[in-house]
Amino acid sequence: MELRAARFFRAGLRYEERAETLPKAIRAYQKAIELNPHAVGALINLGTIYYNLGQLEEAERHYQTALLLDPNYALAHF
Repeated sequence: MELRAARFFRAGLRYEERAETLPKAIRAYQKAIELNPHAVGALINLGTIYYNLGQLEEAERHYQTALLLDPNYALAHF
């Protein structure tokens, strides 16, 4: 499961590079989290996408979840 989650995470990174593929990035990160609920990197990146889209409550939810899972993950504090 974690290997598949990592593949979806990497796909999300690629899709996130272009505005027209952001919906695919969101789906890839969501799938990574579904496969590995402890995928803090995917939670952070998804939160950042939502932040940049102005969906602040959704962004905060993902950041808070990441902090709960790993309070020492530095990026989650930004």
